[in-house]
Amino acid sequence: MSFYPPFVIEPGEPSTATFFRGEPHWSNPPHADAALIRATEERLNIVMPNLLRTLYLEQNGGGSDFIYSAIEPGAPLAPAEADFDRWWRGSLPGEALLPLGDLTSMEALQETVVYDPDYSWREHLPEAGRLIRIAGWDEFLCLDYGNGRTEPRVVLFDDVHWTPGNNAPFEAVWPDFTTFFTGLRRPTLTFDEGRPYRGLMPAGPRDQSMTEG
Repeated sequence: MSFYPPFVIEPGEPSTATFFRGEPHWSNPPHADAALIRATEERLNIVMPNLLRTLYLEQNGGGSDFIYSAIEPGAPLAPAEADFDRWWRGSLPGEALLPLGDLTSMEALQETVVYDPDYSWREHLPEAGRLIRIAGWDEFLCLDYGNGRTEPRVVLFDDVHWTPGNNAPFEAVWPDFTTFFTGLRRPTLTFDEGRPYRGLMPAGPRDQSMTEG
């Protein structure tokens, strides 16, 4: 199998039924219910986007192959190898949605790690207490409830490349969760020595079940 990014992207957007690879997240109950979602909202003092609620009812977090989004409209589905990063961005850090029990604000997350005060999220990220991490580590996908938003936008924050005082701290911004979700794309399904892959990753249980027999 070639150790390069997948250079052919499927044109179709995910649905709540196809988003997850098929294996639940290891650290939490595999299935959420309305009560667990409400408890999470109360803990974080937020109201989740309806589409995100539906995703959690499908599965309580876990891996996904829908990890890319186009950097600009009209991105080719099969760009030249050298141009892949020009057209497509990895937009689901960790290639997984965190389970409900792991959702936290960036402000609260900082209290669990050793950090340089000069690079404090609390001090330098806009309303870090209203940035709710839903994916990633070092690079974070967050719901942004800042500025009094009740319907959050979605932001991608790369702590490795970020510097305090940057007036544009986010790598990418989507106006709402639906726009983010429907813009995600996955690599095409390929085979190497009879084994199915999505990009560099072996295909998940859902793809495996469709290709067996």
